[in-house]
Amino acid sequence: MNTRVKVETKEINLGKTDNRQFYNWREYEETKWKLNEKVPLLIFASSWLDREYNFHRFCRVVNLKENDERTQELLDYSPNYIVINYKISEIEK
Repeated sequence: MNTRVKVETKEINLGKTDNRQFYNWREYEETKWKLNEKVPLLIFASSWLDREYNFHRFCRVVNLKENDERTQELLDYSPNYIVINYKISEIEK
């Protein structure tokens, strides 16, 4: 039995909006594979400025879920983020 793995990488430079901004990792809870679908594993995201209180906030949820309101907050407010996912596909012979 032959097994082939294809790994794609890309260098991404993440900036900061100011010197107080920070980045943090969060993981997705439900990461069971689905054939031919991207499945998110991790996110590396930046904090965002709360203009009312003048400090940087970050997502309050620790484990993310797809189509979840709290996860969507991170995606909506974080000015910079990278989602690390995987996809399993059939290999045609």
